[in-house]
Amino acid sequence: MKISQNEIVTYDNRTAGDVLTYCSVLISNPDATRYELRLAKRLARKVNWHQMIGAGIVPDGGILYKGLMENIDWSFGSPTDYTLSQNYPNPFNPSTTIQYQIPQSGYVTLKVYDVLGNEVASLVDEMKQQGNYQVSFDASALSSGMYLYHLIANDFVQTKKMMLMK
Repeated sequence: MKISQNEIVTYDNRTAGDVLTYCSVLISNPDATRYELRLAKRLARKVNWHQMIGAGIVPDGGILYKGLMENIDWSFGSPTDYTLSQNYPNPFNPSTTIQYQIPQSGYVTLKVYDVLGNEVASLVDEMKQQGNYQVSFDASALSSGMYLYHLIANDFVQTKKMMLMK
């Protein structure tokens, strides 16, 4: 799913274009601090994952980029590693979001298990292209407790815990 540069992505009504322009200003600055570089990457990732950004982080209007675009490393747009992120919110009731990224196309399964190892949900079971993904998990039919979510993508396997609290 793509995002429009005019889509509002911050709680103080900045657009995706505003945020990405701000990111390019940060990372093209030769005197940028480590914090500014991490902030730029984090903001760009949030835009890419369609997550809202807090108010007051991106400066108000008038951000214009001046410089050579080829000097900017835009590698955060294409994943280079397999990643299974911690679900959020956690603990949750009744639904939560699970994000993962895959650096190459392949068959992906994402399943949820109870602590006894019983499968309680199959969230993904299909071929996926390289990219970043997020899945919503609705546990309204399940009991409170700890659950495990398990991602298999090509040779990558990872499991994480999540807590359902009703």
